[in-house]
Amino acid sequence: MEGPSSFTAQEWQQLAEAMPGGSGEADVRQREKLFKEIVVRAAAAPENRFKAQNKGGYKGTLKLSDMETPLKVVLSGLGVSARCIESVLAVHAQAFIAAQKWVNSISVIDQEHVDMNQFHAFIIYIDCYLSLWTFLVQTASSECSTDSVDFQSFQGMLPTLMDPSKALLNIPWTSIPALANWIDDPQVAFDDLVERSHGAVPFDQLADACIFHVVQAIVSSEQFAQGCRKRAFQLLQALNNMPSLPNAVPGPIPMSIAQNDHTAEEKTADAGTRQKTSQWDTSNSEGLPLFVPRQPQGMYAPSNNITQRDLQWRVFPIAANLRQ
Repeated sequence: MEGPSSFTAQEWQQLAEAMPGGSGEADVRQREKLFKEIVVRAAAAPENRFKAQNKGGYKGTLKLSDMETPLKVVLSGLGVSARCIESVLAVHAQAFIAAQKWVNSISVIDQEHVDMNQFHAFIIYIDCYLSLWTFLVQTASSECSTDSVDFQSFQGMLPTLMDPSKALLNIPWTSIPALANWIDDPQVAFDDLVERSHGAVPFDQLADACIFHVVQAIVSSEQFAQGCRKRAFQLLQALNNMPSLPNAVPGPIPMSIAQNDHTAEEKTADAGTRQKTSQWDTSNSEGLPLFVPRQPQGMYAPSNNITQRDLQWRVFPIAANLRQ
């Protein structure tokens, strides 16, 4: 792939405005806007317009097979050049898989779909991949190849990666703690990558290891989860007209709320009680009581409390029974 290393400054700027990779509020809102537009276009596609919803495939989620065409149309409408779009689409399949694997969905959805919260990881993966490729090509000691990355190229890439003046697509490389450790001891980091790949380090292996730390630092942070997961949850509720979704929890309970509700001793006791008397646990660690089934009731047997059904379905009238 030669596209990213030859992008002009204007093309990088257009791509950053269309699909930014930062953690700021403006970047988050732009990615959510992009997701909603892709969802609407995918749902309006002829092949999906009259298709029955699959189990777990809620409205407001995206499949990989439905993403390519809407993504291309939306980016083109935002002024992104054709070769930038081509580079994005060349990576979007592995970005989709990474988003599913690295970020938990906000509800129980089909494994083929991603929600709006996972979509942040999808965009960040593409942005990081294109940026890493560009940095590696610019600083490589020899011709860069996807087959292997040597230590000299890896070491030369790291200073450029952590230089704020050379940042691309708003990715906050300097705020990722794991990457700072790579700078401190690049030999240990490279040896770890070589050991995991059992030989030379392919670029995709290097990219996955690096992008994973970025996604975890941004998408999986508590501050990010409280806002983005909640909005993604509310989007599913609104589009599916469902006041409740299975295992749908907007995010972790803030510590301040938990501390106001219980003391440390009370929380420990509650946890022990839940383990003994709970059959189900929600994503928010709330235990539900055991369900005791009611004894089976015959077709014409009266219920514990007389109901209209009992009065209508009796074989013999009540008055006749009393006279006998």
